Amino acid sequence: MRLVRQHLPHIPVPEVYDASYGGGQGGMTMAAIPGTTLDKVWDKLADETKRKVYETSWSYIEQWRSIPRPADVPNICLCTADGRYSESILVSAPDDDTKGLWTDEDVRNRIYERYLSSIPEPKPDLLEGLPRAQTSVFTHADIAPRNIMFDPETQLITGVIDWEYAGWYPDYWEYATIFMDSGDWQDWMRVTVPSLISRPDLAALKKIRWTFLW
Repeated sequence: MRLVRQHLPHIPVPEVYDASYGGGQGGMTMAAIPGTTLDKVWDKLADETKRKVYETSWSYIEQWRSIPRPADVPNICLCTADGRYSESILVSAPDDDTKGLWTDEDVRNRIYERYLSSIPEPKPDLLEGLPRAQTSVFTHADIAPRNIMFDPETQLITGVIDWEYAGWYPDYWEYATIFMDSGDWQDWMRVTVPSLISRPDLAALKKIRWTFLW
């Protein structure tokens, strides 16, 4: 969040007063964001308001993709904002978290390794079906109505929250996490995906993810 506030101060994210991490656990004190989470009011919004919400959401996503990597964060294809191993369900931090996901190929192999270890009869063709990335970009990694604050009175987004998984990910990752599920929110977001956002086939990734959820 501090990175976003530093490079894109006009994007509403909570101000962090204090943060600590140790022993596998973290804690944070931050400013409150006015409004309510978007998921609580989405179904009541007029179509024009929904259009403004998804346009604003994509605008924010496009902008934070340009956030430069700090000098103390290694050039790893997939890592959190401070360079740690991501605990995303798709790559799930292993016991040996020194095994960095340095390249796109490392990411794809790690996802497939997780899949092989979680299902008795894996499908070998899913590895080739996984998306490929051209680069690694700053990513929120959990954009959903529950993580967007919205003011019903002004009809505006007041904040983007829950940056737990944020960091540098393959360029398709934000798109993938948004469209991994289906619903009205995804239908609206799909209407105008910016041209700069990679839009890969997610079929294999979805199949693998479902094995982790069951």
